[in-house]
Amino acid sequence: MKHLLRFSAVILLVLGSCVPPQQEQPEETTVDSYQEFYDGLSPYGHWVHHPQYGYIWMPEAGPDFVPYSTNGYWVWTNHYGWTWVSDYEWGWAPFHYGRWNYEPFYGWYWVPDLMWGPAWVAWRECPGYYGWAPMGPGIGIDIVLGGGYLPPDYWWTVCDNHYMGDRDIGRHFEPHERRGRILGGESRGIGNSSRSGGKQRENFVTGPSRDQVQTATGRPVTEVKIQPSNRRGESLNGNTLNVYRPENLRSPGSQAKPVPRSVTTPQDIHDLHDQAQPPATRSRGGSPPQGTPQTPRQSSPPPRQQQTPRREATPRQPAPQRAPQATPRSNGSQEKRPK
Repeated sequence: MKHLLRFSAVILLVLGSCVPPQQEQPEETTVDSYQEFYDGLSPYGHWVHHPQYGYIWMPEAGPDFVPYSTNGYWVWTNHYGWTWVSDYEWGWAPFHYGRWNYEPFYGWYWVPDLMWGPAWVAWRECPGYYGWAPMGPGIGIDIVLGGGYLPPDYWWTVCDNHYMGDRDIGRHFEPHERRGRILGGESRGIGNSSRSGGKQRENFVTGPSRDQVQTATGRPVTEVKIQPSNRRGESLNGNTLNVYRPENLRSPGSQAKPVPRSVTTPQDIHDLHDQAQPPATRSRGGSPPQGTPQTPRQSSPPPRQQQTPRREATPRQPAPQRAPQATPRSNGSQEKRPK
């Protein structure tokens, strides 16, 4: 009997050693819904109540600010592909959660959402160039991968593919007047994607493949490991990207309604624009140049006739406890658009 027990124990030990180790998943950090965004981003910008999206955030980043273009760079990460690393202290939130949008009155603004991602952008390529643009509110991965998402030219950042993955990639972005010509000819969407291993099993757009970029640049692309952090912010140390990635963001309906501690009124927005007028022209930047129509232009020839893809619903944020009632001040002329 003793020999039988010993033999069984040995068999169990051997079988246990043959089980492959599970992939390491990021640890979860508990936070309280949108309140984490409201509190964490308030020192760096303005929360405004938008009539369609609820609370939106406008960063204090200057008139040349462009999402996924200003003050950051790309790294290739395990599981997620190309991940945007921001040098802003607040970059952990608006470049990995939610969606960006542009309106002449507001400029660039961010609409919060609860799902983390390496970067919420659409990718395009043409001979010698890569381009990417932020995904707008309500735009899901299926629309992007299906080729149904074509934001206007001024949303796109275009770069010579030889510099993809460089820390100083911003020095090699193409000027605004060349973006449309580059992406409007032989360009095509990059449909590479990856599925997360977490509970929500979300799809992500990964951008150009690692092998493709290595061929274009003529040098190896280093893989970076994402390491969760319990402090707001993100930093690249060697081959490890430390990111604040709260996983337990809950729906606003599951608790008391979170609200920003300070809300900027539309009249205050008008005053801010008056105090800091952008330059008349700009070689790089996310705002439309002079003469850009308010109706977005497509950045490539019109696609073949097809059904308009269904837009994913954007979660409506909780109503404010004290919704601003002021309306935008009019100066009797057409609204000034940041250049």
